[in-house]
Amino acid sequence: IFDPPQENESILGDKPLLAAISRMTSRKFSQLLVVKQKINGQIKKSQVLGCVSWNSIGKAINEQGVDINSPVKNYLELVNSSSKFLFVKSDETITDVAKKLMEQEYVVAYDKNDTILGFITAYDIAKLYLDMVMPYTDIQKIEMALRKILSKRLSIDEIKAASKTEGHDREFDDVEKMEFSEYITVIRKKWDALGIRDDKDEFLSSLEEIRRIRNKIMHFNAEKISLGEQKLLNGFGEKIESIAAKIPDTAAT
Repeated sequence: IFDPPQENESILGDKPLLAAISRMTSRKFSQLLVVKQKINGQIKKSQVLGCVSWNSIGKAINEQGVDINSPVKNYLELVNSSSKFLFVKSDETITDVAKKLMEQEYVVAYDKNDTILGFITAYDIAKLYLDMVMPYTDIQKIEMALRKILSKRLSIDEIKAASKTEGHDREFDDVEKMEFSEYITVIRKKWDALGIRDDKDEFLSSLEEIRRIRNKIMHFNAEKISLGEQKLLNGFGEKIESIAAKIPDTAAT
């Protein structure tokens, strides 16, 4: 969950508030860590003064006014249980961090050497969840579309006959009970009958790659899927849904 620490996620406490505001607006940050000093580009937990955020700036505007040239350390949220953020250890579980984010808006993670790793926000947890869940969703989308295409154009007897290969003669009575490799076999054999308006070799090559990705996902290795694999699942899923919707139903009854 931790990205490499970013130099621009923190600011020295003696810098003017305007510098913090400029950085936050330029990079779409909601907050910056405010520190006493950095050593060799690293921040130790003991050097953290607090955090400046749009919330702390807004509070200062309401209570005392704001001088944008005064030190940013005058506009801090402190790290404590009543603040918007807390420190968390990098070895804490995602579940524990998520529970804390239900109360705080963000947390600041540090490692066993007390070196700051960076912010974790509710957005990060949500993105992590989606990165883990979306591959499963995309695979399901692809399988449902493949079943729809086969069912629209072929009878179950035609599908069963086309699914058989040397050394593979598995019985099934419904497309929902098919294995992914059987989808590929049937599509390869019955391509002309399916009415898929796409390049056959590219389509089948994508399906073979998706089958390999699916095997990883089903062995609970979704977090090991590359960005390119995620894009293939998402892009192919959208395409195959569109194809399935446009194919007319001509299956034998």
